[in-house]
Amino acid sequence: GNCIAVASDQIGSKSLQRQFSMEMPEDTRSIVDTINGLLEEMESDGSIEQHAGQEIAKLSEELLQHPSVLNLIINPVELETMIERILCAGDLATRQTIANAIERGLKLGLDSLRGSRMIYPEAVRCLLSYIKFFSFRRDENIVFDVRGEAIFLFCDTILGIPFEAYRALHDFATNLYSRKLFVKMLVRPLLLALNACTKVTTDENEVHHFEPSRQAVPVIVAVLSWFYAMAEEANLAEPADFYSDGVSKMDVESLFEDLYNMKKASPHERSKNFFLCAHPFLLSPGCKRNILQMESQVEMFKCMMRDVNYDASMSQIKVQPFYELDIEREHLVEQTLKKIKQADPKDIRKRLRVSFKGEAGLDAGGVTKEFFQLLSEELFDVHSGLWTDKYGDDVNWFNTDNTWDDKGYELIGVLFGLALYNSVLLDVHFPLAVYRKSLGL
Repeated sequence: GNCIAVASDQIGSKSLQRQFSMEMPEDTRSIVDTINGLLEEMESDGSIEQHAGQEIAKLSEELLQHPSVLNLIINPVELETMIERILCAGDLATRQTIANAIERGLKLGLDSLRGSRMIYPEAVRCLLSYIKFFSFRRDENIVFDVRGEAIFLFCDTILGIPFEAYRALHDFATNLYSRKLFVKMLVRPLLLALNACTKVTTDENEVHHFEPSRQAVPVIVAVLSWFYAMAEEANLAEPADFYSDGVSKMDVESLFEDLYNMKKASPHERSKNFFLCAHPFLLSPGCKRNILQMESQVEMFKCMMRDVNYDASMSQIKVQPFYELDIEREHLVEQTLKKIKQADPKDIRKRLRVSFKGEAGLDAGGVTKEFFQLLSEELFDVHSGLWTDKYGDDVNWFNTDNTWDDKGYELIGVLFGLALYNSVLLDVHFPLAVYRKSLGL
């Protein structure tokens, strides 16, 4: 079988004596050096831009179609610097010529890898190097991998490597790349590709048109999941570094439909089908909030419709769309906890409408927010006995010496959930252990 490997970290073609499955240039290092030289000439003399651009395009294609050559660039900083200069080289026509060549080179190089057994750890380093070249997606004036063939081929290749190769890839990504380079070279280019693939346009007839590259979305997300796990393990990125602008710009109805289908799917169906919402690390907090709001609104509507009754004597349909809470301000906590405890669970799932006894006015949302604010100030105050400031004022930690029973904490959990269900955010600072427990971790 074919195999691709680099035997040592030394520079030069003589250090590569293991067998490769493709023909290699005689002086493998000269390609990189020549590209850098041409870039310097272009930056100092604009008159040679067209000729130099064509040469850079030719050499870039040659570099990418030979993974063994790409493996020689040991230092990610060197590769990052070169690609950034290529991305800015010349005018639009020159950059397009280079982009076309890079797309061809990517496909040729990746296609050669698909038929190879990457049995040596050094063989997979080129896969990390390939990713940065998808940064051409960031220039909206450049036509690059419109059908998503190159990014699909790349992701399909990396997902098909054996476990030993994955471990080597993991080690290269976490050891060779600094925190800054990990995001710039491995995460952002994949997010750019994902954003392009999830783009939806709407014509004058309100018909949605999806990008031809949409087929690549599942494999891009799968690779991003790998890097997200690496980033969490080695602290190489912030959660926000993985938020996808393309996913966040999708219609909330489409995302909710994806979430709904995922929830009703069996474990077997989930393993066979792709659900975008199964990868929440891609969703920004605002995007998640919008999905949860829609989910709550749909559930509220369902609960309201289940409670519809027909009054034959009055020949009319009766419906109660709200869960009513009529509370005295002076006994806010006691009355609220009592009524929540006595309430039918299906009623709590309706939209909440709060009124304070003796006060006129219709709750259009403001009274509900005030209600939860006042309630949280009392319930989450350290003097309530439920919490302790042993670990600082910024954390609501459980007080082991409180006089409440477990039902008290359970009711507080219900109230907390009720606030989120009605799109009200509370200024509460639970310890991370609470959220980990909620997620089953």
